[in-house]
Amino acid sequence: DGVGEAYNIEYTSTAFTGPASQKAAKGAGFETILERCYDEAVDKDGNLIFKSLKGCVMKVMEKKIKN
Repeated sequence: DGVGEAYNIEYTSTAFTGPASQKAAKGAGFETILERCYDEAVDKDGNLIFKSLKGCVMKVMEKKIKN
């Protein structure tokens, strides 16, 4: 938070790809703003991209740094 405040950054956001990083981010004050299942990702032909990640999700999470 100190770096963000020093540079006058209001928010930070990151894509968290695994359950452990998502849990850690939540504990650090991040909130989920977008959630997508890997098994819904398809290529231009409609083929699944991540066939082995059924049930797994990625989350874009953000945290307000400056009030």
